Amino acid sequence: MRATQTIDSSAAAKAIDTAITSRVQVVLESAAFPNTTINGVLISGDDTALLMEVTGHPEVDFESLAGVQCQAFLYGDRRYTFSTNVTTVPQWGKTRSIAIQRPKTMGILERRRFLRAKLAPSSKVTLQWERACQTHRHKVNLLNISADGIACRLEDAVSALIEKKAELSVSFELPEHEQPFELSARVTNKTPASEGHTILGLQFVAAEKDAQVISALRIAVEGGKADPVESEVCV
Repeated sequence: MRATQTIDSSAAAKAIDTAITSRVQVVLESAAFPNTTINGVLISGDDTALLMEVTGHPEVDFESLAGVQCQAFLYGDRRYTFSTNVTTVPQWGKTRSIAIQRPKTMGILERRRFLRAKLAPSSKVTLQWERACQTHRHKVNLLNISADGIACRLEDAVSALIEKKAELSVSFELPEHEQPFELSARVTNKTPASEGHTILGLQFVAAEKDAQVISALRIAVEGGKADPVESEVCV
């Protein structure tokens, strides 16, 4: 994966501010933690630093990350990359975050490292599931989506009603598609987030009844030209 061009400081600042507002996905790679990535959501930033909230459970020693040099990737409306250093690794309760130096310039990626559908900042997904003979239905924030699964952000009170590895029905819309996508999905992880919220990772269940929908979703996300190696779910 190569950057086709470098954007100047003004364009980089605008792109980063938009990424913060949209709470885009961030991926960190480094020789300090080979063969793995640290995935997260960009939640804030100032003139010198960017703060990402870590999702999932990467096998890294967070206490040794301060000062580590890494390559960062932002996946918003466009895909950007830049070199940076970890400054601090704050933790609030069970929520793990990483602060990195804000770059002056960034490169635009030639192709997407992780294939994702284009989402508006206000994108929503409807979750529906059964528990104790009661049907629960909630519309929550959709953070990212691939042909394999989604990540969403929901209130802790709603998350508490969803059991680990539970199977849910999910429904969401994508730009330029008239019909919503309705699929079955299974909980893969629940990560505490800030301000009384949880980031929920869901993987679509491969079932015969959903085969056509998943195929349509894969085309919508990957354009029908996906390299299987690149279809990684970062949730």
